[in-house]
Amino acid sequence: MPQNYDPKHQHEEVNLFIVPHSHTDPGWLETMETYYDREVRDILSNVLIEIASDPQKRFTWAEIVFLERYYNERHPNDKDGDVQKIIRGLIESGRIELVGGGWVQHDETLSSYR
Repeated sequence: MPQNYDPKHQHEEVNLFIVPHSHTDPGWLETMETYYDREVRDILSNVLIEIASDPQKRFTWAEIVFLERYYNERHPNDKDGDVQKIIRGLIESGRIELVGGGWVQHDETLSSYR
């Protein structure tokens, strides 16, 4: 039983929101560069393809360090078009949401519904 469990609250209704989001820890088990090269570049490329192709889709991104690197690698003459413009448009329209306000994602393992 959790330490803060109180039986008198057992019938309270709790609203739970599940938000799909990124969680790419720069420097956790590999270097930031290794994570970016092996995984994050492809994740961002695929997210952009999916989000741009379906106006109903949304995505939440937390690790600005990776997004900045991805954004700065893109150029208006890329084979995929002006990806920087696409990213800005998706952020401005709220279809990609930037959360946490940090260079990396904050630790959230101790969250509580209370």
